[in-house]
Amino acid sequence: HTGTHTDAIFEYDPGGATLDDMPLEYYYGPAICLDVSHVRHPDYMTAGVLETALKTSGQEIRVGDIVLLYSGHGDRT
Repeated sequence: HTGTHTDAIFEYDPGGATLDDMPLEYYYGPAICLDVSHVRHPDYMTAGVLETALKTSGQEIRVGDIVLLYSGHGDRT
């Protein structure tokens, strides 16, 4: 994917919030970006992958931060 999912909760929980039910504050604020471009099919994005990417980046996730994942897919395609 080269975009983002804004209805992510509804995608896995039919009773979950949809875009029109989600506060605007969910979509802006402090953010960090983690490089996970080394993860390629058929491998999965695991908690371990994310923990390693966070450690490698030297950043920390604070309460309320938005976490962006750089997959490299757009560069490869």
